[in-house]
Amino acid sequence: MAGIMTFAVTAVITLTNLGLQPDFLRRWMIAWAVAWPVAAIAAFIAGPAADHATAWIIGRMERGQ
Repeated sequence: MAGIMTFAVTAVITLTNLGLQPDFLRRWMIAWAVAWPVAAIAAFIAGPAADHATAWIIGRMERGQ
């Protein structure tokens, strides 16, 4: 998931910042190579908190019914 998300986002941001330059593909791949591990680590760290928050929200919704 992190790879797909960063692939798309870095493409859009690189294109927005640089335009379609001759070295666009090289710069995009560099940006993606940096972003992917950062996103994967962030997802690994944030995953348990997101699971806990989701369970809490669902619990609140079920008690409210």
